[in-house]
Amino acid sequence: MKRKTATLFIALILLFTAFSFGSLKNDIKITLLEKQLQEMSPEGLVLAFYIKIENFSSRPYFLSGYSYRFVINQIDFIRLETLLDNGIRIESKRSSIIALPVKITYSYLFNEIPDVAGAESVPCYIMGRLNFSDGRRNRGYLPIAFSGEFPIFKDPVVELLPLKMNMITIAGADVEFRVKIKNNNGFEFPVDRIEYDLKFGGHPIHKGRFSGNKNIAAHGEKIFALPLLLNFYEVGRDVYGLLRQAAMNISLSGEIELKTIWGSIIRPFDVKKKVSIDRN
Repeated sequence: MKRKTATLFIALILLFTAFSFGSLKNDIKITLLEKQLQEMSPEGLVLAFYIKIENFSSRPYFLSGYSYRFVINQIDFIRLETLLDNGIRIESKRSSIIALPVKITYSYLFNEIPDVAGAESVPCYIMGRLNFSDGRRNRGYLPIAFSGEFPIFKDPVVELLPLKMNMITIAGADVEFRVKIKNNNGFEFPVDRIEYDLKFGGHPIHKGRFSGNKNIAAHGEKIFALPLLLNFYEVGRDVYGLLRQAAMNISLSGEIELKTIWGSIIRPFDVKKKVSIDRN
C-alpha cells in the first residue's frame, strides 16, 4: 500500500508541475537510465540513480545545480541541495548522464525509521529538481521523481557441523569436515568463491577453496563437505590425541565472495566452536 501511495504521489507531482516550465520542458528531456546498488555490506549501501539529460534545443544548456528529497515511509530520510559552480554543459542535440547517489547507513536508518529494521527490502523514492542556465542567467528548473527499492543486507551465517570420523590409526586419520552456510536474505547468494583456513585445536590442518556449485537460495542453506586424509607426522602428533576425544575445538576463518547484480561483495568470517566427533 505504501509503495502504491508513493507512486501515485510522484505521478501527481509530475502532472501538476508539467505545465509550468515554459520552453525548458520542450528543450530538455530527463529520463532515468537505471538504479544501481553499490558498496553493499551489513553496514549499509549506496543507491545511485543514473539520469540522462537530453538537450533538443539549438543552444547549449548548463546544469547549474540540483536538490532532492529521499523519502522512506513518507519520511524525509535525506535532503540535499547542490550548486555546481561551473555547471555541467549539455551541448545542443547532445545528452549527458549524471548520478545522484544516496548513502544509506543501516544503523542510522533503523534509528530514524525503526519500522524497516525487520524488512527484507525497503521501497523508497527520490524527488526534487534540476536547475538549468544558458551560461549567463537562470533558465528555470525541471522536476524529477523516481521510485526505488533497496535490500537490508545480512551477513552469511557459517556454522560448524560435527566432524565425521571414518578411520583413525597411530599414523593418520580419514575424517570429513562439514560446514553449513545460511543465507538469511530475501535474494539468492551467487557465491563466486569460499576460501578457508581450517584448524583443529589451534593446529593448522588445511587451507583452500570449496569447489562445486556454491550458490545459496534466498532463505536457504548449503552444506559443504571436505574429506581429509591426515598424516599426524605433518599436522602434529597432538591432533591424534584431539581426534580420540568426544569433541574438540575447531576454528574456520576465511572469506566469501558474492557476485551479485549490485557488484562483488566480499565478507570475512571467523568461527570457533567445540565440535563433537561422530564415529558412527
